[in-house]
Amino acid sequence: MKITEEIIQAELSRCLAKARKAFLEAHWAHPFSKLTVEMLATKYGEASRDGTIRISSAFLNTPALAQLTNTLLHEIAHLIVGLKQGHNKQFRHALERLLESERLPSEALKQSIKNNTPYKYRLLAYTSAGQVLDLGGAYRRTKRYLQYKGNHSFKGIRIDRYEYVNFCSKLPELTICDENLKD
Repeated sequence: MKITEEIIQAELSRCLAKARKAFLEAHWAHPFSKLTVEMLATKYGEASRDGTIRISSAFLNTPALAQLTNTLLHEIAHLIVGLKQGHNKQFRHALERLLESERLPSEALKQSIKNNTPYKYRLLAYTSAGQVLDLGGAYRRTKRYLQYKGNHSFKGIRIDRYEYVNFCSKLPELTICDENLKD
């Protein structure tokens, strides 16, 4: 099953019903008002003080329903405790309660969302051992990597340089992709 806007709305309704059962909505810091689906450059979702939940359109046409559910519940938890709480103990308690009996998203599902995000660039790291590491997509080039001074390593191998390439460019042969870069 691929996620559509209708599925997002249906899952939102289910998540709101669960949240309203767990926490009396009259006591929410920011009552829910509406949902929008739009491209969010660096996040799965976002809540705002007016009760709006924004969900990334990168979920569309992916099978990542468990991640969508977790994201919706995460944003609802922000509405319940208040945005000023950040991810403090009160927020974590509310989120844990909302996530009870929910499935955890797999890394493969998370990757399907990532692959559906229109990044402009891809960051590559070139090691002293001749490896090329694909560090994933980036929306903009940052000075941290453009002005690299040679002080990083990966699994004990020094990184000589970083390079931003067009996200759709063909990768060098035998590039090690970011899902395989867990330390």
